[in-house]
Amino acid sequence: MARHRSLVERISCRIGGKPGSFVLQRTGVFEGGQAKESYTVIPGSGTGELRTLEGDGNSSVGHGMEHPFVLNYELE
Repeated sequence: MARHRSLVERISCRIGGKPGSFVLQRTGVFEGGQAKESYTVIPGSGTGELRTLEGDGNSSVGHGMEHPFVLNYELE
């Protein structure tokens, strides 16, 4: 049986040398030995030089593996 989860987290970082923060919503499921997640930057959540940030991404990894992900984004 698949277990679904959703969470939000504030990320403080630099993107392209621009400092700020944004809220990332993570939605995922663990099934068949794989953790599958999708990520969305919550519109309007950006601060500082990241206030116009928009983006999304996803990942899928097996148990016990590192969990890197790629965030496709646009920043004015």
